[in-house]
Amino acid sequence: MVGFEFSVGILEPLDCRRQSGVDESQFDLERLAAKIEQTVWHATAAGVKSLRVELRESEIILSGRCRTYYTKQIAQHAAMEAATGWNVVNRIQVT
Repeated sequence: MVGFEFSVGILEPLDCRRQSGVDESQFDLERLAAKIEQTVWHATAAGVKSLRVELRESEIILSGRCRTYYTKQIAQHAAMEAATGWNVVNRIQVT
């Protein structure tokens, strides 16, 4: 997240990652997980309840609940498209 900092009347970008001590790669992974979550949410029309996206090494782990196997499949394909090159482990339960 980028904020702004005033210094002698000059507006300068402020990188929140520097201040919070968050590692650059960790920040990128969090952004990727958020992107995947949003993509899955839109692709399934919010059909996956309690959606959770975890990133481990080169794996995306999806979990949550949905009503149909079709929704589960759509969620998996949306995650694959959002993060090309990652393996998707789909642990979404159909209830």
